[in-house]
Amino acid sequence: MSNLNELDVSTPLNGESVAIMAAEIRNLKTILKNVILAAHKNDGSLKPFENNTIEVTNITAGSVTTEKLADGSVNEDKLIDDSVSTPKLANESVTTEKLANQSVTIDKIALNAVGTNQLKSHPSENTERGVETDNIKDLAVNNAKISDVALEKLTGGANDQFLFKVAGAWAAVSAGGALVYNVLTNQFDLGSLIQVATFGDVKTSGASGGTTTANTWVTRTLGEISDPDNIMTFSGNSFKLKTGNYLFYAIVPASHVDRNQACLFLNPNTALTDNRIALYGSSEYTSIATVNGHSMICGLLTVLDEDDVYSIKHYCSISSTVNDLGHPASSIIDPLLPVGAPAPVEIYTQGFLAKLS
Repeated sequence: MSNLNELDVSTPLNGESVAIMAAEIRNLKTILKNVILAAHKNDGSLKPFENNTIEVTNITAGSVTTEKLADGSVNEDKLIDDSVSTPKLANESVTTEKLANQSVTIDKIALNAVGTNQLKSHPSENTERGVETDNIKDLAVNNAKISDVALEKLTGGANDQFLFKVAGAWAAVSAGGALVYNVLTNQFDLGSLIQVATFGDVKTSGASGGTTTANTWVTRTLGEISDPDNIMTFSGNSFKLKTGNYLFYAIVPASHVDRNQACLFLNPNTALTDNRIALYGSSEYTSIATVNGHSMICGLLTVLDEDDVYSIKHYCSISSTVNDLGHPASSIIDPLLPVGAPAPVEIYTQGFLAKLS
């Protein structure tokens, strides 16, 4: 008998002979042997499936559970390519603990499989962030992989700072000097390239410049006229300057004093014995009592100590009148000026300085 369908369950009939009964028993034993040998080895153990595989059609849905799989029984060799797809994985079924170190490589990630939605994001705790700095290889993020960087993604630095590459590294550098941010136009403008202050000896109309003492360096009267950048600090007829490099210019008048010369005098903060001339003015000769001459001081000045004290002094060879240090103009108000215009003034010593750096 080669086919189970040939097995007649109605035989042997009752009362059949012993010979027929024996033949039927032998048929049953043959069938049982064939069936058992089909699934078992000669030693009674189960035969393995062909190629160690079980067809999917032979497995009932839900019949293979975690409890029925031994630890380590399912490995890469037992899974055919593309056999585990997204629909076959329950939500959150693949966790970090279930992935071996270095098991997820670029070759195992489909193009565009990992997007922003697949990465955790937390504003303050690094432990909740999906991608940390340590997870990014050096040079892995390049220009081609960056499409747009929003301003809120940039941190560090302070107001009015730029990112500059300094000595091979990026650093936050403060904006200053001529570059000024304009909040109204949302752009940077070139501000003043230099800082400027003006000073002078301003007196009421008709007032004289004053008298001098012959053959003596006399301190001239001075005061601030304009100093929008606060680079000068006056005390009496002397002033202090912020440290830096300056262009200094002043005209110092005199009348009928014959030989005369002005200077910028320095009284250093270190000691009185270090008093010295910082800049000499031009050498002049004024012999007519009603004409003002001027000694001009012009030069570059370097200030190293903000507590150094400066003043303008004037040497005259003679003293002859009350107008030694300047003859008044005694001008009148221009009639074309509106009512209430400021009255004229006398200006004698005057000048400016520009902070270059």
